[in-house]
Amino acid sequence: MIQMSEDNGNNWRTIINNGTSGWFDFCLENGLNELFFAGHSTLYYSTDYGVTISSNKLDFQYPWDISIAFGLKNNLLVGTDGGIYLTSNNGIKWQSIYINTDPMIYFFTLFNAPNGLIYSMNRWNKNSTDQGLKSVYVSKNGGYTWYSFLTQPEGYYYGTYLLGKDGYLYIVVNVNNVNKLYRSTVKL
Repeated sequence: MIQMSEDNGNNWRTIINNGTSGWFDFCLENGLNELFFAGHSTLYYSTDYGVTISSNKLDFQYPWDISIAFGLKNNLLVGTDGGIYLTSNNGIKWQSIYINTDPMIYFFTLFNAPNGLIYSMNRWNKNSTDQGLKSVYVSKNGGYTWYSFLTQPEGYYYGTYLLGKDGYLYIVVNVNNVNKLYRSTVKL
């Protein structure tokens, strides 16, 4: 179920109630009354702030653990276990930007920064429960090319991050069963 509030959480309306369980990831709004979110191997979008919802099935090799960011001209970038993809038509047609060929790396966390750049974080998988942040990458051209930006801190990364108002990236990692908060050494 997806619900939306337009009054800071005082009232909620259901915009998707398909009776299934599972995760819906990374709801984003682009400033043009358009909402985008993903779940159940599907990209959902609305051009009227959730009054009506359209969807397109994601036919990627690994269409789970999805994150969304905006590229140039409001193109949509989707990060998945299988790589990074770009669409300019709400998911009807996709262009592969990066294909993941390393079976030990998965989950590309994409996010936009106020400086107009796009950042991607990826994890490696040591076994079914341990993950580490492999690297943080930056794209200066809407997601078409990526450059290594930051290396990993020690520990296991489970996807908890925040781009702080101060411009630094904060992530939580687990080191010897203790959660630690790290701040990037440079502003994003």
